[in-house]
Amino acid sequence: MLAVMAESFLPGHGLRYEEAFGEVVDIILKGIGTGKNAGGHQGHPLQTGHRDTEDHMTDKTSAVFGNPTSASTCAKATKKKAGYLRKFGGNGALDVGGTPLGLSSVPNPVLHQALGVRNLVIAGSAEAAGAEPIDAERGIVIGNIRMGYGHYRIAMAMASAIRHRGYTPYWFDLNGYSNTVAGRIVSHLNDLYSFGSRLSQKSALFNKFYWEPLNYE
Repeated sequence: MLAVMAESFLPGHGLRYEEAFGEVVDIILKGIGTGKNAGGHQGHPLQTGHRDTEDHMTDKTSAVFGNPTSASTCAKATKKKAGYLRKFGGNGALDVGGTPLGLSSVPNPVLHQALGVRNLVIAGSAEAAGAEPIDAERGIVIGNIRMGYGHYRIAMAMASAIRHRGYTPYWFDLNGYSNTVAGRIVSHLNDLYSFGSRLSQKSALFNKFYWEPLNYE
């Protein structure tokens, strides 16, 4: 099982999304095949309810994808995390505590028929009624934050390319887990982004001195 973020890839100039992401998917599948031939893992396995204690306790803050994070940045992030837990950790949030959440899948009500997309849902939740196990051999997870149609457009192009190559696209909608702290934080940030976007259309000064530098510099 391999997980990819749709926003991590941008199409080259002059290419349609489907063409660009078709090339990306070919690279991903080549990597999976290389892992099989070498007898190694096929990317990072998707957690479906079990996680080794050692992995659960591993520091995942001081370095991200091998890039070191400064001590001051880590301290600020830890403080921000504590604030988010206080703000969003109540009302039955499922990801509070040390127990990993299991995942299963259900057909996406809109995209399943056309693109074979299946939504990842938290096992045991209301959304998981009639859910099926995840295919760890033939599945690729598409991480999508759903903050505007452009994000969906990229994710759908990748799903199309994945299905065309005989794999199952799993939809990991980061803004769709309202019963988790993580999902609530993403929704909160989406609300802030939407507010800033609307304000930038009304205020030229706000747009010039804050919004454009925030998004493009």
